[in-house]
Amino acid sequence: MDEYLYHSLLLSVAAVALLQLVKLTLRPRAPRLPPGPWMLPVIGSMHHLVNVLPHRALRDLAAAHGPLMMLRLGGTPLVVASSKETARAVLKTHDTNFATRPKLLAGEIVGYDWADILFSPSGDYWRKLRQLCAAEILSPKRVLSFRHIREDEVALKLEEIRAAGPSAPVNLSVMFHSLTNSIVSRAAFGKKRRNAAEFMAAIKAGVGLSSGFNIPDLFPTWTTVLAKVTGMKRSLQDIHRTVDSILQEIIDERKAVLEEKVRSGAGNAEENLVDVLIGLQEKGGFGFHLNNSRIKAIILVPPVS
Repeated sequence: MDEYLYHSLLLSVAAVALLQLVKLTLRPRAPRLPPGPWMLPVIGSMHHLVNVLPHRALRDLAAAHGPLMMLRLGGTPLVVASSKETARAVLKTHDTNFATRPKLLAGEIVGYDWADILFSPSGDYWRKLRQLCAAEILSPKRVLSFRHIREDEVALKLEEIRAAGPSAPVNLSVMFHSLTNSIVSRAAFGKKRRNAAEFMAAIKAGVGLSSGFNIPDLFPTWTTVLAKVTGMKRSLQDIHRTVDSILQEIIDERKAVLEEKVRSGAGNAEENLVDVLIGLQEKGGFGFHLNNSRIKAIILVPPVS
């Protein structure tokens, strides 16, 4: 009996060892990852970027680990290309492998479920959206049609500089920022808005929450919980309400103006980007339905940019 148990135990151990060997043999090889700095549990490589300028820290790490290196920010992998050759490989040779953007929380809440061209994942919708923007919004003809706006706004700023006098200091950074906002507002919405300051403040806050190292975005598995705990979701929802109400006001206003033009038989000489998108919404085309949410997502891109 003892000999029987001994042989049974020996066969069991041998069977388990064989199964483990087969499992290891059949398991696909782990992909070869680029080199990178040492990591800590949970936070990964984040300690290398604390209390330093990120671009300088990445430069120093690249000097030690090479032009293509791997970091992990929380639960999010990050591949850094820091030479001309590796950048070309990422942006051109292997473009399709790197084209999809991370699904950031700001893109979901403020960007209408990643419906804009900045946050939309690479795929059929993004390609059609890019085609729409290239053909209807950023075409040479469309850009040229806004030339008078650019000339008007630049002339106004030149008058401000002359009025300040020859010895008065002029803050060109503030002036150029104001100039850009005015041009974009007139080109996209038809006029300078009374609530432009509120709109731009909301956009600026949204950009801040869609960039940098936000904890909920660094741990995708726990994004929902962390977004509530940190208050990030509430902040983004407040931004979305502000932006959405202003954009809806603009769309309703422009639809009323266009309807009046149709009734009166007036031309569309002063057509802006919102007018173009409303016209495309009515005509259809480009292979997807252009609803109001998608129009809002598209016209968000110029102020964000």
